[in-house]
Amino acid sequence: MDVKMQVRLPEELRSEFKKTADDNAQVPSLLIRKWIENYIGENSKEEIKMEKLNTTKINGDIYQLPEGYYAVNGRFGDQVYNNHGENVTQKIMGDHNQGGHNPNDYIIETNKGIVKLELVK
Repeated sequence: MDVKMQVRLPEELRSEFKKTADDNAQVPSLLIRKWIENYIGENSKEEIKMEKLNTTKINGDIYQLPEGYYAVNGRFGDQVYNNHGENVTQKIMGDHNQGGHNPNDYIIETNKGIVKLELVK
């Protein structure tokens, strides 16, 4: 169930915020909700155990990651990192090779070239 929250701020600040949000095609209340979620995520005292995994889940299937890559299960799904700690999740893509496309085939762009992810289960 949604609830309302009142915030006290100067009228000029409110007007400028609404105008800026409108100018950037943003919904002010959505921006505020995202800021609150981010604040909680960054400042929560709850300890979260993050385990490095050598597999990642894509569309319900488990795939083996290449050596030097690992996944961390985040709030919005697995995030994949290289051994330098750089997030490379966006470098995973469907394998659209000339021989056809199996919807369960995925590849990752690595510093050594393109590597096909092996389906584990």
